[in-house]
Amino acid sequence: MVIDIAGVSAPDWVALAPTFAFVAAAMLTFLVDTIEPRPGTSSNTALAATAVVGSLVAFLVAGYFLVAGVGQPRGTGAVSLFQDQLVVDGMSLFFVVIIGSVTSLVSLASFDYLEGQTYQAEYYGLVLLAATGMSLMASANSLATAFVSLELS
Repeated sequence: MVIDIAGVSAPDWVALAPTFAFVAAAMLTFLVDTIEPRPGTSSNTALAATAVVGSLVAFLVAGYFLVAGVGQPRGTGAVSLFQDQLVVDGMSLFFVVIIGSVTSLVSLASFDYLEGQTYQAEYYGLVLLAATGMSLMASANSLATAFVSLELS
């Protein structure tokens, strides 16, 4: 049985797993801030850890897809989503690997800088949502999708 949501089957949704990892990490960052909103407490550690782990998950999933041949001509071929608005191929996965590694390094480097500052969750959330936009831009196959992704990042 194949699950079909909005004309896209479940295996096609899996191709966007690195992007979903960025979104999930951003939402989890906002949730952690809701649970423990005091600035200057251990929430900075939890927020930075959430951002770094979420970025590394996206990095590892995209790297695994790249090594496994997802989107490669010798493997499954390019995965087209939403009537060819998004295309997950080797090049887009390569850029998502770069985006995931840079996002995790930025989140890690920001830890000391944000110590004792206010609005830490918003910073980490915006970094992760910008990474989401960049990963969608790497998969964009039309000008409209690229523009919306640019607005997100």
